Amino acid sequence: MRWSREILFEVVEHLAENIATFTPEQGDLLIRLLNSAFPDAEVVPSRAARRKMAALDLPDEGDRHVLAAAVAAGADILCTDNVKDFPRQVMESVGIELLNADALLARLVTDDPSKMLAAHCSAVASLPGSTDASTLAALRRANATKTAGLMAEVLKDD
Repeated sequence: MRWSREILFEVVEHLAENIATFTPEQGDLLIRLLNSAFPDAEVVPSRAARRKMAALDLPDEGDRHVLAAAVAAGADILCTDNVKDFPRQVMESVGIELLNADALLARLVTDDPSKMLAAHCSAVASLPGSTDASTLAALRRANATKTAGLMAEVLKDD
């Protein structure tokens, strides 16, 4: 998991726009906590990487910094639900696979069901009132329907 400062600012901006009670102080705290929990996650795209991105044809100029961060991080996968703004040809040219969140989570369930089951059980145990069913329903509401289906199978097999 990697990000740039610009990506974190964009996340905070999105939260502030969509959660009426989200404050700038909470945004600052979130950034500090993320960088503290993942001290090697933040990347700073070089000028050369930004110039390389400038030559690519992206539908939304505002997403260019996201691709620059992925290239700077040496990412194999870029996970975003904003897939329309990262054309297949562009992603192939930089050697990065594009996946939405459901596809990435589904891949993780398929590749390592025991670890994903452990993560699921940990989440259910730590969230008061949470159950297997409510957690799967939350995945479905978040448009992670493939992941929810795969996790339901893993839970059934457990």
